Amino acid sequence: MRRALIVEDDEVSAQILSALLEDDFKCDIAPNGEEGLKMYDQSFEKDPYDIIFLDIMMPIKDGQELLKDIRNLEKSHEVQKDQKVKIVMTTALGDFDNVAEAFKGKCDGYLVKPIIPEKLTELLEQLGVV
Repeated sequence: MRRALIVEDDEVSAQILSALLEDDFKCDIAPNGEEGLKMYDQSFEKDPYDIIFLDIMMPIKDGQELLKDIRNLEKSHEVQKDQKVKIVMTTALGDFDNVAEAFKGKCDGYLVKPIIPEKLTELLEQLGVV
């Protein structure tokens, strides 16, 4: 089964997203960016994640910072371009600046909360992970 990492400080939002994904993914949840980065790094040892969902507004390390850290970690592990994890930003922030910054940081998708199941399914299909 494919693996997903949900990095989300709001437990209810994390559980809702996990429930939406449960038919296609085994989901792990990290409550903040630092924990999410650690979990992604550890996944290189055994079973890498297929997709990561990042909330933008989080304490300790926000999603935009974490996105950059994940891409830098992949460089240090010499992950090939076609093997990089798919990253989807999930946030209440749908403004142009946040969307532009996320894509500049090399995210693969952007979903505005509340997440609409049909939009999630459509994005997963576009990314080729379902």
